[in-house]
Amino acid sequence: ALAGFQFGVIADQTAGTAFAVVITAYDACDNVQTDYDGTATLSDLTATMTPTSATFVNGVWNGNVTITKTRVNDEITVTAGAVSDDSNPFDVEAGNLARIVFSHRVSVTDNWTQQDLADGGAGGRYWRIRLLDGNDNPLANLGSAALLALDIELYSRDDGGAWGQEDLEDLATYPGGTDS
Repeated sequence: ALAGFQFGVIADQTAGTAFAVVITAYDACDNVQTDYDGTATLSDLTATMTPTSATFVNGVWNGNVTITKTRVNDEITVTAGAVSDDSNPFDVEAGNLARIVFSHRVSVTDNWTQQDLADGGAGGRYWRIRLLDGNDNPLANLGSAALLALDIELYSRDDGGAWGQEDLEDLATYPGGTDS
């Protein structure tokens, strides 16, 4: 009878990129259960993994999975009836830069501290710039191989008005297009 599962070692992964997973079914004597041809449920801690099931053949499942959200120490869980086991912990890191998002911030309740506002300028007009991968994960570290130079000069508008979201949308083009 099925007693447990064992995963092959999973290295750190990139969000949105498929990677190979091997899971082996074992009996109570720690032998590969070669007559196990059942289907098990797959999940991970981000709840964004596909596929969500695995059909074993001769006690083994070899397949590709994709996880779209970042997480430190993610784990994949395989469950068949009352038997459940976890993979080793691994990190899911953000993919390549896909979008630059500008958003207007107007208050301290918008994830800014009082010090951020004091250092940010006058008039309560602040901009948040987020670098996102293709799955909307924030890029925490561009790494030494990537360099992003963001040079925005803010000028007075000819009509004397304040700069708005629309004014920056034209500047926010990176290869995925404009985003607000």
